[in-house]
Amino acid sequence: MTFPNKINYSLPSGYPGDIASANPRRSAISSEAGFRCGAQGLIVGRFGWVQEDGVNILNNAPQSNKNAVPTGFVIRDMTAILQRLDEDSSMVIPSGFPANLMTGGDYWAISTVDTNAGDAIFANPADGTLGTSGNPTGFTIARGGPAGNIIMISAPCAPMPAQGSAPAETAKS
Repeated sequence: MTFPNKINYSLPSGYPGDIASANPRRSAISSEAGFRCGAQGLIVGRFGWVQEDGVNILNNAPQSNKNAVPTGFVIRDMTAILQRLDEDSSMVIPSGFPANLMTGGDYWAISTVDTNAGDAIFANPADGTLGTSGNPTGFTIARGGPAGNIIMISAPCAPMPAQGSAPAETAKS
């Protein structure tokens, strides 16, 4: 461990990739092989795309479809490890490690632009960073803030019905 070089006077609201509430959460369903990080690893707190092989995840859209909607948000579930002795912390899950993508729930993240509650979240197809332009994600801002600061993002845990369609009938016994 390196020598402390700063003092925090107050606790942060959260850490990028952390779960932000006790509300229900939903994860992307993988194949029998599960998901694993692609060749470059996976950065926590950004959006990720399952690649053409159906197993590897990267923070960038597949080469075959740069306009693809991200598969989900990369959460911090303690799979990132320190790979160098001089690192204090790491947000990179190494290549080949298992990973989980979240498609619904409330999470802490960092935006590249100023955000307000209710704004739609988009993902940069080149690196998975959050902003207000790029590929749509289905997530919205729950608690906004200035660019570079911690924000809360949220997505419904149940798929939203298509606009104009009626909800499914429930069986009556």
